[in-house]
Amino acid sequence: GGTPTSLSPKALQKILEALHSRLNVSPSAEITIETTVSDLSEEHVAAFRESGVTRFSVGVQTFSSRGRELLGRWGTGETAIAKLNSLHDAGFRDVGIDLIYNWSGQTEEDLLEDLKVIKSLDLAGLSFYALILIEGTALHQMISAGHCPPMGGLVQEKRFFDLIVDELTTQGFSLLELTKLVKPGRDEYRYVRIRYDNGDTLALGAGAGGRLGHQIYRNPSDISDYRQHVENPASSPIMRFRVDRSYDFANRLVGKLVFGGFEWSALDAFPNDGDIIGALHALTKELAADGLVQADSRGLLLTRKGTFWGNNIAQEFASTLAEASRGGGNRHTSIPHMSTGRGSSHPLPGVE
Repeated sequence: GGTPTSLSPKALQKILEALHSRLNVSPSAEITIETTVSDLSEEHVAAFRESGVTRFSVGVQTFSSRGRELLGRWGTGETAIAKLNSLHDAGFRDVGIDLIYNWSGQTEEDLLEDLKVIKSLDLAGLSFYALILIEGTALHQMISAGHCPPMGGLVQEKRFFDLIVDELTTQGFSLLELTKLVKPGRDEYRYVRIRYDNGDTLALGAGAGGRLGHQIYRNPSDISDYRQHVENPASSPIMRFRVDRSYDFANRLVGKLVFGGFEWSALDAFPNDGDIIGALHALTKELAADGLVQADSRGLLLTRKGTFWGNNIAQEFASTLAEASRGGGNRHTSIPHMSTGRGSSHPLPGVE
């Protein structure tokens, strides 16, 4: 994760060799490298082929040269296409990209051109995110000073979201989760599935977060502090907390919502009484009235509208669990605020 291709091919090979020599890595393991158009070189590609890498996530963001310059991305759209083709030529089948939409001044024609390029490439999948404008960034300052057009509003964001899904689902992609389109049988997105199933995640590197058993932890972000921790763990404690069955249930439920919905039988595992289940059914009824979910005797599914608002819906379910647990006198640890970290994050319509 991060951008490991900022390291040299030789350094990355050394890291991958160390992991293989110290961990029992399955021959069918998914080994992903995140990279950017500017960092990925022919030497990197050759090193990854030798080291058993199986999956790539390339931060393209957009193929529009104007958009790439605005977002601070190196190279043209043609350069990005050439880098993606180099991975295919090297025999890698599981190659995906990140796509940013609704950036400052982006038109529908700009987005359609991005989608035209995506259709022409043999991609296994893509993650697509609306641009979030962060105060204090260079782009925020340029927009505030009137040096570039303002970002499109929420109506345009929803229209662009629908356009992406509609255009690409006709080309063999399917919507795997809130912001992920994949070619079936190509991109399995194992890492995220494992996280939402409360599986272990061994976090290596400064600032990396993971989980081992019932402990969720984060390594020191400062590289010097992390080096000290590696050399002498007792001298530099890491941030960590213990989670319980309530947290695990909420995390798994959020995961099911991120991937589109769940069956009511999944609620049977919640370690509390029926009042909490009743609160979740009441929330579901409210969401269904607003066209965000479809619910029947078997379970709940996000609608297209609900998928756009899915991050907020998942947060509402987690908050409802936490509030009902406290109100019901649950003696388990309170459920922390949870977020998928992806997707739209606007006030949820119809939910107080």
